[in-house]
Parts: sequence; structure tokens; C-alpha cells
Amino acid sequence: MLSKITKCTVEVNARIKPLCRGLLAAGTVAIAAQFLSDHYGGPAMLFALLLGMGYHFLSEEGPCVVGIEIASSLILKFGVALLGL
Repeated sequence: MLSKITKCTVEVNARIKPLCRGLLAAGTVAIAAQFLSDHYGGPAMLFALLLGMGYHFLSEEGPCVVGIEIASSLILKFGVALLGL
């Protein structure tokens, strides 16, 4: 029984770990954009675009690609749907 749980945990970690780095990068950009917007009075979307341009290299290759692709497709569509409500 313990080996099944361990095997399942290893499989889940192998699937989730590649996503975490990219989602963390996207979340960091979002939080930084909101912080800059609150302190400097500009629109958060503008700051997010500028920060995203600065961190574009993360989406080209490396460990963050999968998570950034998920954030830029699935999470972005979900956010737009929430705005539509």
C-alpha cells in the first residue's frame, strides 16, 4: 500500500513540478504589476505588459515554458471569462 502511495506521489510531483516554475513566474509578474500600479498610479495592465516584455526570455526555453504556456492560455481565458461576468 505504501509503495502505491509513494508511486502516485512521485507521478503527481513529476507532472506538477514543471508547471510550478512558470506559474510562479507569471504570478510574480502579476503581483509586481499590481504593486507598481498601487504605488505609482499607472494602470496595472501597462505595468504587466512592460514586465512581461522584460521576462519574455523565460517563455522561449528552460524550465518555465510549460507553466507560462498554461498561464497564457488556460488561466488567461478563465480571467477574461470572469471579466465578462
